[in-house]
Amino acid sequence: MMSRLIPARAILVAALCVLLCSSIAANAYTPLDATQLKAVMPSTTRYVMSLAGDWERSIDGNEWTVAKLPMSESYSGKITYKRTLQIDPALVGRYMWNLYFLGLSDAVELTVNNQYVGRSFGGMVPFMVRIPDKYIKAGKNDIQLEISPASDEAVRMRKLDLFGQRSYTGVVREILLVGTPQAMVGDIRTSVKFTNGDAQVNIISNIVTGALDRLSSAADSSGRAIELTTSQLSIDAELRFDETGTVVATGSQSLAVARDRSTDANFSFRVTNPALWSPLSPQLYTLTISIKANGITIDEMNAQIGMVSVQDGNLSSQSLLSMNGSPLFVKAVDYVEDAPGGGATITADGLERDVQLMKTLGVNAIRTRFFAPHPY
Repeated sequence: MMSRLIPARAILVAALCVLLCSSIAANAYTPLDATQLKAVMPSTTRYVMSLAGDWERSIDGNEWTVAKLPMSESYSGKITYKRTLQIDPALVGRYMWNLYFLGLSDAVELTVNNQYVGRSFGGMVPFMVRIPDKYIKAGKNDIQLEISPASDEAVRMRKLDLFGQRSYTGVVREILLVGTPQAMVGDIRTSVKFTNGDAQVNIISNIVTGALDRLSSAADSSGRAIELTTSQLSIDAELRFDETGTVVATGSQSLAVARDRSTDANFSFRVTNPALWSPLSPQLYTLTISIKANGITIDEMNAQIGMVSVQDGNLSSQSLLSMNGSPLFVKAVDYVEDAPGGGATITADGLERDVQLMKTLGVNAIRTRFFAPHPY
């Protein structure tokens, strides 16, 4: 009989895999806590509530059982979930109400108080659905989700992929109820270019408005409306270096607004001698976009930015990838959100544990397979 030595690194990988599988399988799903919710929705001016927990579940619309969501299911047919949520009468008119889906693998149709709101085709991409004001009421509101399985062709493609992820359906990731001010920062997109060692940060911030006659201060719990003296809002941008808290750039502009509209506010900042991001030294900046009316803050949203320059080239007839001017040797893994006992439904703590284990192995890059990564 022949024998061979197993490399110590292979033993370490196997041990970490066993540890990861056993630790995840032993833990039931834990909803996002306050700190984790703030990471997913980085704003101090919004009402955010996780809808994780008990829902009613049915596959025929007649018999209902209790199901704890989120949950990965292997059922191949249509599934309906429903629950009731309470909205404080003092808040119902103050906010625009949304459901923020962190990820669904299949199509979903949403109804609120028996009114059709919208449909999404899934794909595990996070998305937000605004609930029309006329469908929301103070007190009890009935939410219903109808999950439809992927088409036969899509299912067949998943099964034929030898290394494909197991197919799951249901509400795979958490759903959040989000109340946003009547003028809100909808999206922040950034890009960074380097010139002579300085960074040019270009920013596009999407601004969404609702019932402007119900604008209220983020700091005023009474929800008193602010009367606009003009038809314009002030959009402010601030870039701060996280390590020192130093503000490195600011900007402001006026934006003409109307009810139920979406428009963009653009900024461009030049940062001299920026602190650069790398896997070993992940220096970050925080960009804050604020909406103000008559000098009063209505909404704000944060986004983190890493200043990094990646280039490809050739050195001695060999391809070379460089980061911030230094050679970069990629040590990457494929990452699949799938764990024993939970399927594709993984807790935030589980995601953090995965990253820590990969860092222990010296991994400096991750490719997410099959679906968009969890927004946490």
